[in-house]
Amino acid sequence: MGPEGIAEAPAGESTRDGIFVCGSAVGPQIIPDCVAQASAVAARAQLFLTGHRVEKHEEPVELLDVTGKPRIGILVCHCGINIAGVLDIDDLVQYATALPDVVAAAGSTFACSTTGQDELVELIREHNLNRLVIAACTPRTHEPIFRETCTHIGFNPYLIEMVNIRDQCSWVHTGQPVEAQEKARTLIRMGVARARQLEPLFEGEVPMMHSALVIGGGIAGIQAATDLAVQGFPVTLVEKEGQLGGRLAKPHLKYLYPNMRPATEVLEAKLKLLEESGARVLLNTDVESITGYVGNFEANLTGETEELLQVGAIILAVGADLYDPEEEYGYSKFPNVITSQELETMLVEDDKNVEIAGSRPRSASFVLCVGSRDPEHFPGCSRYCCPTAIKQAILLRRMGMDITIFYRDIRTISTGAEEMYREARGLGVLFIRIPEGDKVQVSGTDHAESVRCFDDLLGRHLEVPTDLVVLSVGMQPKQPETSKFHDILKVSVGLDGFFMELHPELGPVETPVEGVLLAGTAQGPKDIVDTVAQASAAAAKASIFLAHDTVSLNPAVSEVIEEKCRGCGTCAEICEFHAPALVEIEPGTFVARINASLCKGCGTCTSWCPSGAIVSKHFTDRQVHAMIDALFTTETSK
Repeated sequence: MGPEGIAEAPAGESTRDGIFVCGSAVGPQIIPDCVAQASAVAARAQLFLTGHRVEKHEEPVELLDVTGKPRIGILVCHCGINIAGVLDIDDLVQYATALPDVVAAAGSTFACSTTGQDELVELIREHNLNRLVIAACTPRTHEPIFRETCTHIGFNPYLIEMVNIRDQCSWVHTGQPVEAQEKARTLIRMGVARARQLEPLFEGEVPMMHSALVIGGGIAGIQAATDLAVQGFPVTLVEKEGQLGGRLAKPHLKYLYPNMRPATEVLEAKLKLLEESGARVLLNTDVESITGYVGNFEANLTGETEELLQVGAIILAVGADLYDPEEEYGYSKFPNVITSQELETMLVEDDKNVEIAGSRPRSASFVLCVGSRDPEHFPGCSRYCCPTAIKQAILLRRMGMDITIFYRDIRTISTGAEEMYREARGLGVLFIRIPEGDKVQVSGTDHAESVRCFDDLLGRHLEVPTDLVVLSVGMQPKQPETSKFHDILKVSVGLDGFFMELHPELGPVETPVEGVLLAGTAQGPKDIVDTVAQASAAAAKASIFLAHDTVSLNPAVSEVIEEKCRGCGTCAEICEFHAPALVEIEPGTFVARINASLCKGCGTCTSWCPSGAIVSKHFTDRQVHAMIDALFTTETSK
């Protein structure tokens, strides 16, 4: 049994056309779910705006003159009490003012706010600045804000240096304010030293293919392909099996919790929308390889359909596997020990009667967290297992069986799942809590006869007779698909083995590989509600790329000084992104050249180059050495 939930309506739609809800307006949510739902709602809202959009034409901005001696300005952020609650901002401003080449320094309550950005612009113009140091929080999340503001006024955005005095000072040294203050001074001094060495960089552009590839034909792939296709983008949905639907397709899933709607009805509705969208669907087709970069990917398709497909963006929706308990809890030993998936298949065949070895059980025991919350397998929660077990327990209870659920914690995450839990309690389903780290013992001779455990609430051991044991199995990364696309696309994989998002809160569907998005359980365990929302979010993010004629390239990449290169090929061997390549410039003479479209600016090739022929722009030796020198000096005089 796979991820479930309410899937009748598209993500975020309300009972009134054109009005959408997301985030905590729907119910209690964590930030990643809020962001994914918000992006999904944006995708839905775009459909109402089709044909009514007004093209925004921005007049070219005259670039500011940033040549000459460094004129550095410093903005120190209070970040409310996040920074100012530990650090003395006025002291840091005064200290920064005395540093060489600093012509202006000021504090800001919230530097990333609209007011803070206005203060930054005023500081630049008033003092004719050509370098900036922002002492605030992490550049990972907030540097784009400052770069965008500077770009709008013609100030080169790569002349900004961010100093992280929140995460690296105030947050980690709350109990050591004196030492934290000194550390903040040091970081600002190092930031100023690096700012002196910064050089303006300019983004390049490459053409954008206005088409997308969705890999995986489960509910996530169906939703993502539909959302993109109805916006007018050419979409190809590739599924290696002979049918769409994944775990919603027969014979995998009978009912969706909490409203018990048949899964086939939901799938048929989704497939109808997919067909009406005009998306191209390829069944019995696999993706052999993928080369290229955002805007210009080339996928080699094999199987029933063989072709080289060129697309601008890719959505990975390959799904997840269910945990195989092998011999745990008597599985594969006792015929009446089955998984939740096997029980669901029985319900698909007959939802009025369940038989094991030709007889109808009078009692059933559910064991939760099999393969989940287990350091040896998957340490996290699979999210869908508790509501699914409760749904199945209700169905079996209505057949007249006595039901016991053995659990560590009941996590009814989805909307309506808590009400379903109360319904199960009202029907007489018994819940027994086992201690953290303990496991139940399934006993019997030729079949399971009882389940033994320590009841954490009663404080004593119990033995419950049973005719059927159902193991609620968690999710695990789908193989070999996850490893395959990790290798060919270089998409990061987390410690749990699932594809890793760019940022848990701010980029829950993006990946470090620009133009490659994630949808559904390929990114981690979730039910159908969250799967559909994330799929729509991935479509929304993909449409941002596809809507443009060109895609901007990050200029902070590595570059080869060909006069120094001896063509050893080390850079080409170690680069995970295949950016460097050896080129024969004359017979028998090779040099390395780096494809800026593929380069991620990680600097690995720079550090490994034996001849020092590779430079990491924006992270040059001179810039880094300046910071190191500043670390070991306390001189502040101008």
